[in-house]
Amino acid sequence: AFTEGLPSYDYDPEAARALAVGVVGRTPNRAAALAVATRLAEFPVPARILLLPILADRADPALLPAIAKAAEDADGGVRVAALTALGQAGDASVVPALSRALGAGVPDPERAAAGRSLERLASPGTDAAIVAQLQSPDAILRAALIRCLGARRARGAVPGILAAAKAPEAPVRL
Repeated sequence: AFTEGLPSYDYDPEAARALAVGVVGRTPNRAAALAVATRLAEFPVPARILLLPILADRADPALLPAIAKAAEDADGGVRVAALTALGQAGDASVVPALSRALGAGVPDPERAAAGRSLERLASPGTDAAIVAQLQSPDAILRAALIRCLGARRARGAVPGILAAAKAPEAPVRL
């Protein structure tokens, strides 16, 4: 037989996972990356954490819904990886997902990742999308959004920031 004389190998899930992660990052096949992205939740947590930045590196807008969905994963590490990936590959359409992670009750690592990602987004319309989120009733979220707009040096957002800063809640007031 063809396989006679070849060494036998036991299936190693860690090696298989590493191979899959490497293939996704290197393949020019968009359909393969989309297939992995749509089935991301089926991978073990460590693989999801590894795959998210690799998917973001592809800079394919078709992958953003899967990355945004991972931002709501049950695992905090996956959520942080997804929020970071959204800042790397996202556009103004991901502002609501990132904003949700800035609100009251969200763990600090996720809030920090979401804030950095909002500051990093460079697509047209991002500042306006962030200003639109200032309508939230969550004072913690509004204060974090104002900080992000300041870090972005979003001059066009000044009227929205000033309006939000007149809020009665201490975290938002100037």
